[in-house]
Amino acid sequence: MSFALLFAQACQTTSEVTTPKMPAENAHPDSLAKAFGLLYYKEGLSFLDARLYEKAIGKFREAEPYIMNSSVFHPTDRSTFQNSFGKAFFFSGKNDLAKLRFESAEELNPSNYEAYNNIGYLAFLDKNYERAELFYQKALQINPNDEIAQENLEILHRFQTGDLSWDAFGLYEKADNIENLEEKIRLYTELVEKSPLFYDAQNNLAVALFQAGEFEKALELFQQLTLIVPKYAMGHNNLGFVYLQLGKNSEAIEEFLRATALKPQFTLALTNLATAYYQAGNYTRAKQFAVQILEYDTYNSEARRIMQLSQTMLSAEKATESR
Repeated sequence: MSFALLFAQACQTTSEVTTPKMPAENAHPDSLAKAFGLLYYKEGLSFLDARLYEKAIGKFREAEPYIMNSSVFHPTDRSTFQNSFGKAFFFSGKNDLAKLRFESAEELNPSNYEAYNNIGYLAFLDKNYERAELFYQKALQINPNDEIAQENLEILHRFQTGDLSWDAFGLYEKADNIENLEEKIRLYTELVEKSPLFYDAQNNLAVALFQAGEFEKALELFQQLTLIVPKYAMGHNNLGFVYLQLGKNSEAIEEFLRATALKPQFTLALTNLATAYYQAGNYTRAKQFAVQILEYDTYNSEARRIMQLSQTMLSAEKATESR
């Protein structure tokens, strides 16, 4: 996972937007503002997801007068909008403009922990480590379970101690952005050889090997990684995922449990754990972990799906026993 990708994840949570019904020509101005503001914002988000950043910026500019000036949009809505706008500027290489938008998002909603994290990330890129840590800590004060801010803060500390360097960062970014899998594997291999303490690179190398069908090599690399860095939750999750794909369900469950013990709200690992239990026919445990996700992520569709499937199977088992 690249530093830029960590940043992208921090910006991905935006208010869900549905395509509005266009109001009649004689509609109230607020209705027009809401309709057009949401429409252009949704189109901007679509372009953002498609990595068409200049088009996203264009649509956000069209949405801006409606969202920022109409009373139908609350400060929290405007903050979310500014955060998305900042993301578009960042990925188009306009960091100064991105910074202004993230700062505006923070001013509009002082509880927007994503905006604090994003301001911190820009400070990190400027090598202003003191400011970066300040804003990462502010994000975590608002949401102590924000895994992105936690990871960014850990990366910052590894730069400060010398475990990571900007040369390694550059090679890491290059490997992460390359589409060709063979070249990606070559670059990650080079990086791991140069920076053996860069365990994120070793993780990504193993992921790339898995994607290339080199399952045994990926398995071996993940096993080594979790032995070297036993507190690396993502490593345990990914090792469990490989085990699951190889049909080793009990080993997969053990690794998912280790990952969630290290990070209790590690949604990916909890989802994998619920899936593994469901596949093993332990519907009670599958439901338990799906419900655990929904306790803090109410709208998680995959967790809800697993919970409902598990409940269906439990009901069927109960009906069979009562016959």
